[in-house]
Amino acid sequence: MNGSTLKSILDATLHAERIERAAHRAALVQRRGGSVQPTELVHATCLASAVGPTRSIAEARRQWQLLSGRSISRGAFDAHFDKPALGETLWDLLRSAMSHANRALRRQWPAALRMLDDVLLDDGSRMRLRKSAAERFPATDEGTAGLKLMTRMSLAEGSLCDTTVDAARTHDHALRFRTAFKHGALYLRDLGFYDHSEFAAFEDASASFVSRWKDGVTAVVQGHAEGLVLPESLAQGQPLERSEVIGRTSDIDATLRLDSGKTVAVRLVRVRLVLVDKRGAETGELDRWYVTNLPRASWTADAISAAYRLRWLIERAFRRMKHGARADHLQTSRETAAMALLGAALLVTVLAERVHHVLARELGLKNVSVDRCELAVLSALHRIVMLWKEPRHEGTLSYESIARFITHESRHPNRSQPHLVDEVFATIEAST
Repeated sequence: MNGSTLKSILDATLHAERIERAAHRAALVQRRGGSVQPTELVHATCLASAVGPTRSIAEARRQWQLLSGRSISRGAFDAHFDKPALGETLWDLLRSAMSHANRALRRQWPAALRMLDDVLLDDGSRMRLRKSAAERFPATDEGTAGLKLMTRMSLAEGSLCDTTVDAARTHDHALRFRTAFKHGALYLRDLGFYDHSEFAAFEDASASFVSRWKDGVTAVVQGHAEGLVLPESLAQGQPLERSEVIGRTSDIDATLRLDSGKTVAVRLVRVRLVLVDKRGAETGELDRWYVTNLPRASWTADAISAAYRLRWLIERAFRRMKHGARADHLQTSRETAAMALLGAALLVTVLAERVHHVLARELGLKNVSVDRCELAVLSALHRIVMLWKEPRHEGTLSYESIARFITHESRHPNRSQPHLVDEVFATIEAST
């Protein structure tokens, strides 16, 4: 990655002109000649996501003082920071950054996946707040506070594409995205989103889905029934018993009951997984059940089970948010400050994802670590912001030198380590 490529990514995310436009839309524009201007405030808040183990207003104020070369009292800075407009500006910038697609990975997809318009992963995770915010943002434990962050990841774009926030106690199902299902896309869902009416809605929207099948749910066999103890003819119209299976896989057509009393036709798939420990020794077996509407002609049971493993990508994204940008350590009880600090942490994470896309395209996906890339971007963020502040600065501080640093630090420490995406794609290719 050269300096001009890095500059184009940065300019499209956090350049002063882009920030000023977002600040104007959110009415964050300060009076002319004021001590705190929108660009410095946004840059300082993002820098606060790159320093230390926690995210706080105090760190944002310290970063602002380093950037501006001026001092400011705590109360005066809080008057500028503790405004809804700052959070709105940062989330506006975040939405803009998430709208940039990266479809280079799509060319590597196996044939069964290339028939889809996209693969979308939804999941939620909790971010801690100070206990004093428990009344406004209650968590699951009594007397604790936090935020529930719901995100959607697009495999075609290779990054987060949507996000929403509520109190930590909010169930994933209640916080799910209300947008219409995308025609031709595959949605990978965990049990937090389990809903028979949504299964029917996927079918109506000509979208596909794979979900874990919930324990205790009754399904009636209707049609194809492979991998059951009973012969197919005797199984018809009977409730499916999970224990009455044989072989390594099962593939069954069935109906599930909706709250309205109607039924939805689905495909139930079982795959027996072999459990191994860290040394690769087998420790047992586990039956995993999935419910889907993917066609049997192009999707085998093994391919469905492999595709569901892609959900691990969004889990990794949450880990980067928490361990890199430290989005789960928001040291505040104010809603406005929490939204600003969380928005800045997410913005930095998406910026690192965009840098990783370029490096993966140039060096190969297995040769670049997205985790190390984010840490490198966080380490270089102060130098990047100073370069924006002094664009004619000469010497070691340049886009070229920063690009070399990020490229070097992002290299994977163990390139022989199997890559999840490669393994999944190979399994799908071999099974379809």
